[in-house]
Amino acid sequence: MDQKFTNEQWKALSIESIADGYKFEISNFGRLKTQNKAGQMVLVYPSKIQGYPMINIKLANGKRTTKYIHKLVADLFLPEPDENSQYVIHLDFNKENNHEKNLKWVTRPELSEHLAKNPNQKKGVIRYSKLTETDVIRLKKKIQRGKNPLYKIAKEFGITHTQLNRIRKGENWGHIAID
Repeated sequence: MDQKFTNEQWKALSIESIADGYKFEISNFGRLKTQNKAGQMVLVYPSKIQGYPMINIKLANGKRTTKYIHKLVADLFLPEPDENSQYVIHLDFNKENNHEKNLKWVTRPELSEHLAKNPNQKKGVIRYSKLTETDVIRLKKKIQRGKNPLYKIAKEFGITHTQLNRIRKGENWGHIAID
């Protein structure tokens, strides 16, 4: 049974070249309905790509297209964006909260600024690295002292001589400074 939300509005999706027999409606809460074989509109629970709810839609030519729910809600319920605003952000950083009041059209620089403020994003964590920041500080201090040959330092830390040179030049781990 459908849960009814106060002030929920439904609008029909108009998607170019959609296959015959497919009909979708989307609400300002980001919920989606499709027409079943009996002709009734029933709720659909979307799949996710990187945490964003989305749907796959069959086109008339037999191919499929993917549409993100937040983008569909923005297209139908938010005021028309200016020509530079082509991205939709979630104001509360919750990818599953696709309510129209939580969405906003933004430009690329505004999107980058918004993503930088995301409290869910782990900052400064470098995954799949042989070295930690502490290792790099120790390594840079050994290079600075100049007592050991570079190939021995590389072997000690389990990295290649090339990788050691990249660290030394600041190409890799350049954000780590030693006193």
